[in-house]
Amino acid sequence: MSLSKYNKIPKGITIKEAYGKIRNYYQQLVNSPDKPKWLDQKTEDYISSLSEPAKVSNKEIRNLFREVLSGCLESGYNYDDGDYAICTYAKAVYDLNHDCFKLDEDVKPFNRTLTHLTTNPGSIKDKNFAGFSSLESITIFDPDSVLSIGYGAFFNCSSLISIKIPNSVTSIGYCAFSHCSSLISVTIPNGVKSIENSVFHGCSSLMRIAIPDSVTTIDWGAFRSCSSLKNIKIPNGVTSIGE
Repeated sequence: MSLSKYNKIPKGITIKEAYGKIRNYYQQLVNSPDKPKWLDQKTEDYISSLSEPAKVSNKEIRNLFREVLSGCLESGYNYDDGDYAICTYAKAVYDLNHDCFKLDEDVKPFNRTLTHLTTNPGSIKDKNFAGFSSLESITIFDPDSVLSIGYGAFFNCSSLISIKIPNSVTSIGYCAFSHCSSLISVTIPNGVKSIENSVFHGCSSLMRIAIPDSVTTIDWGAFRSCSSLKNIKIPNGVTSIGE
């Protein structure tokens, strides 16, 4: 996906300045009489809850940047604030060595440089393996215990080539595999009813995906920037495809 006409990256901006720029843009959207279609109530509530830059926590900063960079906050890649495309504020500081980009406490025992991970998580939580950029494959013991994959669970696992999603999974959160740019093929289990927004956004190597007949909804941006995906079979039961 191309950015707006402002393709430049802001220089010398601090973490909190970038957060403030992004927060201000989205809060203006929330208060606009002409709200975009993708701005549902859940997203609106999230934007409205964002703390002021002077009081924001590291975790809150990191979460907002990830929402923008993964495409989950839709207009970050399509619009600007008059100076820069919204996503470039996050891009400008995302790779800096700052505490706000450290993993949550519940995943710190894992090594982000692992190439293979064997785990029995019971459930795959929100952002559980986000940013494990060296991870190529994952094996799940007792896969039948996994019923859901949380949002952003494998966000930016850019070396992940394949993953077998357990047949017991009935829910895959938005942006779950966003920016897994090495992922080649995926089979979605029969039982999943909805492909959430931006689930495979930025999976530029994805060539094959099997969608089961159980799916009735494909949300907006589910396959955005999947440049290697030439064909996709939509089940007859799908009644809604997002814009």
